[in-house]
Amino acid sequence: MGHAAREQDVELVTERAQPRHAAPTRPRLVRIRGRRLIAGLSAAAAVAGLAIAPMAAGAAASHDPYGYLDSAVPGTAGVVVLSGWAADPDAVTTPLSIVLTLDGARYGELVENTDRPDVAAARHTGRRVGYVASVVTTPGSHTVCALARNVGAGTSDTIGCSSVSVPEPSAADAVHYPIGYLDSASVSKQVVTVQGWALDPDAASTPLHIGALVDGRAMAATGLQAVPRADVAASQQAGPDQGYKFSLTLPDGRHTLCVTAANVGPGGPNNVGCTTVTVGTPPPTAAEIAAHSPAGALEAAGGINATTIQVRGWATDPDNKAYPVIVVAYVDGTAHTPVRATLARPDLAGNAKAGPHPGFDYTLSVGSGSHIVCLWAVNIGIGKNSYLGCQGVSSPGVAMPSGPRPATPAVNTKVVAAAKKFLGGKYVWGGEDPKVGFDCSGLVQYTYRGAGVSTPRVAQDQFRVARMISAGRAVPGDLVFYHDSQGNVYHVGIYVSPGLTYAAVDEAEGIKVQPIWDSSATYASFTHS
Repeated sequence: MGHAAREQDVELVTERAQPRHAAPTRPRLVRIRGRRLIAGLSAAAAVAGLAIAPMAAGAAASHDPYGYLDSAVPGTAGVVVLSGWAADPDAVTTPLSIVLTLDGARYGELVENTDRPDVAAARHTGRRVGYVASVVTTPGSHTVCALARNVGAGTSDTIGCSSVSVPEPSAADAVHYPIGYLDSASVSKQVVTVQGWALDPDAASTPLHIGALVDGRAMAATGLQAVPRADVAASQQAGPDQGYKFSLTLPDGRHTLCVTAANVGPGGPNNVGCTTVTVGTPPPTAAEIAAHSPAGALEAAGGINATTIQVRGWATDPDNKAYPVIVVAYVDGTAHTPVRATLARPDLAGNAKAGPHPGFDYTLSVGSGSHIVCLWAVNIGIGKNSYLGCQGVSSPGVAMPSGPRPATPAVNTKVVAAAKKFLGGKYVWGGEDPKVGFDCSGLVQYTYRGAGVSTPRVAQDQFRVARMISAGRAVPGDLVFYHDSQGNVYHVGIYVSPGLTYAAVDEAEGIKVQPIWDSSATYASFTHS
């Protein structure tokens, strides 16, 4: 079983800059697994301001967010209701920001707002990983996409697109829908004041209830009032008070604001106008954030003795290269005391990204066994905290032997044969019984127990007691462990051959032959070094 990542620990460590100066047609959904980037969707990602890089053949993106756009249902008044879910392997309990695009243009952004216990059970995420949003558009064919913003290592990813056909109202119905206009949306600090007019042909003298959608989410209008509009009364043969005025308090950023008018009698509610407003200072783009985030690397990590790991590398923030950056180490998901990068590194003199004293070289206290150590550099000013890398470490330090693969131990052969019998079987979270099903570490424990080797129950503990080996020395029956950007081991597979494992994946995929998708995966063995 995996462990929930703790990206929030990274994000909480920040510093201020030092002084420097008709019936809807069924939509066609394009389902996208979070670790795969489908050609043609990267353009939508670019419009949304997300940094999405095409994956090289055979490359892995295990830290990218994943999820689905489950449905996109067009309804009356040009409203398309979207729903789905997304999670990030580096922060599985954190609600993600979802960016919506309409016909290739950014529409809005929202934070996941719906509990999805089904996803939590199947994918071992938090509950609040679902989203429901509305997009208002014109009748006709449109493409809507949902993109999930990345947390920590990895890149933001498209999680689904849908082609939808928004119906034209019938001629009989059209005459009953409210009409109107959004005249203005003025901004003062965080408050947006909206004005316009609306009327229902079936009750032209009745002030209507007005609603607001901001970035696809319904928001309560503050101070909604009917406003005298003599011009509308004269031109539309309506009552005197068909104007509306209300305000909304919005966070900084660019927002899509739409106004809807409630219906009276036959017909239905209708969109009477949309506009884009910018509140406060526009947020930095993905490229600007990247340009202002720290640079650096975890260059080496090794066990010194039974309780000590040494780490070495460098980090500099481009917003103040002379200021010593804070470096935070995570060992198996646990944050250690931060240090500052203060050491001279003459070897980096030609590196334009490095400051005058960017180096760090320090020790961490740990327990004995195998560990994953990951380092982050804390951002100063604009930008975000930067992932410097992870390394597997054995404490006490045990050099991994080089050379050819050893002969496959008899225990390993038995493990592979036993695991193969369960291919196609059920995945069950917490499962460790062939009559019920297995999760990833339950399959490992059961097959090794059958071969006479006792192992811990969960993947993190199995990794801790196993001996790390290089990929070049892995033989069938050894183990492949996957970790997040804080060193939490969240998945394990039984090595079969280069690039392949037997693994209990999830409820959707069951027990199967699983490719080794992550180049940062760590290999370990219970039977040899």
